[in-house]
Amino acid sequence: MKSLKPIVTRNAGALAGIVAQSLPAVDPGLTLLERDFAAGETLVDILAIDGARRLVTLVVEPDADAAAVVRALEAAAWCRDNWALIGRLFAGADLDLTEPVRAVLVARRLGDRALRLLRALGALAPTAFECRVFEAGGERYVCYETAAPGAGREEGRRGGGVEPAAAADVTPAPHGRAAEPREGGEAEAAARAQSMIARLEALRLRQAFQS
Repeated sequence: MKSLKPIVTRNAGALAGIVAQSLPAVDPGLTLLERDFAAGETLVDILAIDGARRLVTLVVEPDADAAAVVRALEAAAWCRDNWALIGRLFAGADLDLTEPVRAVLVARRLGDRALRLLRALGALAPTAFECRVFEAGGERYVCYETAAPGAGREEGRRGGGVEPAAAADVTPAPHGRAAEPREGGEAEAAARAQSMIARLEALRLRQAFQS
């Protein structure tokens, strides 16, 4: 069995780079359209298109609070209000402009205020994920856990896809301890990491992402 070593990414740009290179683990149909898209006064870290040809806005924050949830909603709202411009900018993408924009929030950690707001928004909330990066056997892996807005912190998490992570500017956790203990969150992540070992062995994911 391989042991998984948590990798901590505190830089927003580095985390967005990891997400951009592992979009199929967020949603199997996602493909990248553009990075750092200016949606009015709101920055969309990743603009993508899903398998149904819908536009997807992804906002990425290392530590997401309530303001990150609002930014994710505002990014999608701006794109909805400017469909004609989006259609011209990405005329070759075959976007379905009759479908609503999908709002996604990706964070290394979703704070309690963010989770409370997601629950309060219910069906109107952006789809939220916590992104975990691990190293095992010389390879890096990224795993996304869904935060369901209608549930509590632990009940609201669902295991996402596990994919080999592309090389990125990530900072290893200090030797001998998990990075940034917080309300047991990183300790919980380390415990969950052990349960992922069998999944990684079963999936035998060996193919690295193309740069």
